[in-house]
Amino acid sequence: MAETEQRNQVLILCNTKSDYFSKLLLNSIRHILPESSMLEVTRKAFPDGERYYRIEVDNQLALFGKDCIFVASLLDDDDYMEFYRIAYTLDQLGARSRIFVIPYLGCAWLNEDLQHGEVSYLKANAQLFSAITTSGFGNSFLFMDLHHVQFLHYLEGSTLHVELQSYAALSQAMEENGFFSSDFMFASADLGRVKTIDLWSKKYKTDVAFVRKEPDPVDGTTRTSVIGQVKNKNVIIYDDMIRSGRTILAATHALLEEGALSVRVVASHLCCSEKTIQQLIASPITHIICTNSHPTTQSPLINDRFTIVDVTPLFSYAVNQILRPNISPTLDEMQPFFEIERAMSAFSYRTPSPAAGTFYAPQASRVPATESVPFQVGLQQYTPTQQRTTGHD
Repeated sequence: MAETEQRNQVLILCNTKSDYFSKLLLNSIRHILPESSMLEVTRKAFPDGERYYRIEVDNQLALFGKDCIFVASLLDDDDYMEFYRIAYTLDQLGARSRIFVIPYLGCAWLNEDLQHGEVSYLKANAQLFSAITTSGFGNSFLFMDLHHVQFLHYLEGSTLHVELQSYAALSQAMEENGFFSSDFMFASADLGRVKTIDLWSKKYKTDVAFVRKEPDPVDGTTRTSVIGQVKNKNVIIYDDMIRSGRTILAATHALLEEGALSVRVVASHLCCSEKTIQQLIASPITHIICTNSHPTTQSPLINDRFTIVDVTPLFSYAVNQILRPNISPTLDEMQPFFEIERAMSAFSYRTPSPAAGTFYAPQASRVPATESVPFQVGLQQYTPTQQRTTGHD
């Protein structure tokens, strides 16, 4: 077998909502696998609601011995069902390993106080992931900045599941966009991300503020109050996601009413409607930074008020760590990753000593820049509950 055939192990496929992300990921992993390629999926919908899927392979042995990467941001229940069916089919077609890149995991909210008969979305969806059959080198799940990290602990079976963290990538974007110019401090939009705000404030040695939401005892409406001194400060709000935008907008107005000079927003996921994008643009928020994990970031409404950070190199590095025992890249192809490992540094609050590295990505733009800059990213790995199958061909 020719050397190029031996090394052409990785095929990438995606759901329709993640097409943009899969193409960026393909360009990134070609550092070590220059002949990696996309694998097409045909989809049809019948009038009665039934769905048809076909992975476009020439014969029944086309995926034997191949490593497949399935890129899928999961926004709704339809995405989950398509994801499960295609993931199951990859195993049945004999793919040697299956790596599931999930930049955004929707429908994973935690029911903290379940009422009788109420469905636990978090647990139910984790069971769906765990039900995907596994053979060969097994299944690997790569997530990023989960809304509820408890999701990982509900996964079962011999899978590798990892939460990647985008905090350092966002940090560099803040620096490049002048967020740290003068008299800045961090604040939360509510009391749900206190630990993350504490992480930012300790790293940059700033004061912190928290916005508290509580019902008005008179009319029952929700009112906001600010805990901390924000007068004459340029405030940076961090939240893991912007969905309806109500929390971010309410916090912005509350901070400005307390004397803040400006309010800038940083979020891991921009998962809102186009109506919310228009509301954000019309708001007094000075600038918004988020990753490109969600297809909303590709909307034509996104303008220069937004900075979109490409995080595909973060996933590319994780893919390399998983596949490295199974491939034989040259020293020249591995050089970017050697540089990453030499530059490792910690940036996490969830573990004492997480892995981290320097990655290369386009500078804060929806359209990839011709030159790239280094940024650091944290990586959080969770040990599988059962020993994962390893080996070499």
